[in-house]
Amino acid sequence: MDADIFISYARKDLGRVEPIARALASLGYGVWWDADLRAGRRFHQDIERELAAARCVLVVWTQAAVASNWVYAEANEALDADKLVPVFLEPVKPPLLFRQVHGVDLSGWDGLPGHGEFQRLLRAVAELAGPGKAARAPVDPEPRGAAIIGAPRPEPLSVFQDSLKDGGEGPEMVWLPPGTFLMGSPDGVDLAYPNERPQHEVDIARSFAIGRFPVTFADYDQFCAAAGREQPGDRGWGRDRRPVIDVSWDDAVAYCLWLTGQTGRTYRLPSEAEWEYACRAGTRTRWSFGDDGDALGAHAWFNVHQDVASKLFRIEVVVKDANDVVMMKFV
Repeated sequence: MDADIFISYARKDLGRVEPIARALASLGYGVWWDADLRAGRRFHQDIERELAAARCVLVVWTQAAVASNWVYAEANEALDADKLVPVFLEPVKPPLLFRQVHGVDLSGWDGLPGHGEFQRLLRAVAELAGPGKAARAPVDPEPRGAAIIGAPRPEPLSVFQDSLKDGGEGPEMVWLPPGTFLMGSPDGVDLAYPNERPQHEVDIARSFAIGRFPVTFADYDQFCAAAGREQPGDRGWGRDRRPVIDVSWDDAVAYCLWLTGQTGRTYRLPSEAEWEYACRAGTRTRWSFGDDGDALGAHAWFNVHQDVASKLFRIEVVVKDANDVVMMKFV
C-alpha cells in the first residue's frame, strides 16, 4: 500500500527524523522514510516508486541535508509535483531553488502534538494528503502506520508488554486475530443511537493488539513525570491501577507518542471499528456478554436517565496492528 507521506532527509539525521515519522504515523498516516532499506537492494528504485506515489513530501532541511545530492534530487521531484513541504530542524538556507517555498520550523519542537509548529505541519500535510486516519471516519478496518520490519507473527490472545527506555514496562497488550464482525446496532434496538446504524459488516484484515486494561493512573502518571506534565486529578476515587480520567484527546495522543519513543514501536489511538471489534470479542449478541439486559451490571458501569442507558464500559480499548501497536481508548 502506497504511503501518504514521503520523508526526504540526510542519513546523518535519522535519529532526529524518527520522532517526526512516528508522530505522523501515530495520527494514522502512512509514512515512508527509508529507515529499513537494506544493503544490497536496488534502493533507488524503491525510492523513486515511493516518491512518485506519495501525496506529500516532507524535506527535512539541516546542514547535512543541504549538502546531500539525494535530498536535492528528491526535493526537486516534489517541487515539480507541487507536493513539497519543507521542514527545518536547523537555521539553514536550503538550495536557491527551494527558498521561495514556506516551511515549518521544528527546531524547537518538544515532540508533543499540540506544539504550534507541529500543528502547522499537520495543516500543511492535510492540504496535500488529507487528514490522518485517526481523524477520518473510523470505520476503516485497516489503519496504516510505520511498519516494524520483521515483526514476528503473534499467537492470538497472547499478552505482552514492551520495555521502556527509562525503565519498567509499558501497558499490557493482547494480540487479536483478524476477522469479520457486524459493526453498529441492528434496527429495533431501543438503546442505540442513530449514528450506530445501519449495521454493516467490517473486515479486520490483519492481526492487532489492544490494551488489556484501560490506561491506568500508574501508567499515565509515569508519562507525566517523564514529560514534565501536570498529572490529571482523580476526583478522590484513587489512582494506582484505577483507570485514568480527565484526559483530553491531545493528552492521549501525547501519551501514545511518548510510548512510541520509549518502546521503538508505533503506539496510536484506535479507530471506532477497531475498538468495537475488540469489545465484541467475536460475539453477535446485543452485548458482548449476551442479550440479557439484567446482566449488564456485572459487566459495565452505567447510568439510566429517562430510560436511556449511558454505558461506561470497563474495557474501553484501543488496538494494535501486527505491524504497529495501538493504545487503549481513554475512559
